[in-house]
Amino acid sequence: MAKTMKAAVVRQFKMPLSIEEVPVPEVDNRWFPACRPASVMGCSVP
Repeated sequence: MAKTMKAAVVRQFKMPLSIEEVPVPEVDNRWFPACRPASVMGCSVP
């Protein structure tokens, strides 16, 4: 599931797979409320 969400983020922002290395609290809070900033890889959405 993490890969799917990551792909969605990459697709949305057209950025490389290094998005987890880029701290984007605003984007994370908007797309993944259950996620912590710069923790897209460790995302656990129900």
